[in-house]
Amino acid sequence: MALILVVEDEADIRDDIEDTLKFGGHQTVSAANGRQGLERVIDSHPDLILSDINMPEMDGGQFLEAVRAQASEIANTPFVFLSAYAEREAVIEGKKRGADDYITKPIDHELLIETVNARLRQVRRLDQQKREELDALRRAVLETFPHELRTPLNSIIGFAELLAGEPTAQLGQATVRNYSRHILESGRRLHDLVEKVLDLVAVTSGRLVPKEREVELEPLLRSIVELQATVAARSGLVVGFQISPRMARIRTDEVFLRRAVGELVSNGIKFSDTDGRVSIAADIDAGGVPFISVSDTGVGMSEEATRRLGSLFFQENSGLSRRHEGLGIGLSVARAFIETLGGRVEVQSVVRAGTTARILLSPDCLIA
Repeated sequence: MALILVVEDEADIRDDIEDTLKFGGHQTVSAANGRQGLERVIDSHPDLILSDINMPEMDGGQFLEAVRAQASEIANTPFVFLSAYAEREAVIEGKKRGADDYITKPIDHELLIETVNARLRQVRRLDQQKREELDALRRAVLETFPHELRTPLNSIIGFAELLAGEPTAQLGQATVRNYSRHILESGRRLHDLVEKVLDLVAVTSGRLVPKEREVELEPLLRSIVELQATVAARSGLVVGFQISPRMARIRTDEVFLRRAVGELVSNGIKFSDTDGRVSIAADIDAGGVPFISVSDTGVGMSEEATRRLGSLFFQENSGLSRRHEGLGIGLSVARAFIETLGGRVEVQSVVRAGTTARILLSPDCLIA
């Protein structure tokens, strides 16, 4: 049994919907407009919201925006519009704003129940998925995190002890600079590790909610490339990007997209051989799906490793003898951010021939 909020300004329609939902085994709470509906949402925390579009005081679109602006546990409530067919454009706009579905008037009672139940089942599946992801995160942290923390910490403590144990004049400036460089690099690595884990926990637990707006891809990708330029230059790598005019501007959360693409570019650089190349491309595929791909000319992965990439902290060469340090968390972070935006990440790789990671975005992000 779920609690459903029904927001409808016409009393007879509102009563009819409530009766139908109660017959279907649900509890209901109601409101006559968006302003009242927002009060009910905050007070009762319903499992799903059914809302008319055209209402006095606060219409359905304004109500939806107000709900999505609340704390995460309220903002993520499934939202279904009740709409007359003539309001088709309003429904499309509502889905762009974050509505999950809509039902046309006059209400088909059987369709109403099935739509509500389908949305509730989807929420339960997502909740179960989040629980499993958090369980995997906890296990990975307990099993892998201690080693990954100790490695940079031991370096920081070891070189700091050397600096503290001998007068600087006796060590010499070159030695002091070398020890200081090791401490700085280890500190940065430790900071990056902690930030990634905190981001992953935040986004998978629903604490981070995307805020979509129009984003220009060229400056976004350029800033990512410039940020990685120093690391790439150390290995003689070239990092470049190409954007189709059709993808010049999209509607998305800039922070989420920046974090995801940045992680994939960082991985491409990390696993590329000297004098290789990392290429970023943004376009729309033959099926009309917008994508951003990150390709490298690096070591690649086996078919088995590619299949297991969905596992948190997975690395093909795990254990203390692996070639690259880190939790293998970058792809997990990228996937978490993109899936929160309604997209997905696919990876294709060939051993010793490189890897391509493709961010597939929702067509709704395209701006005509």
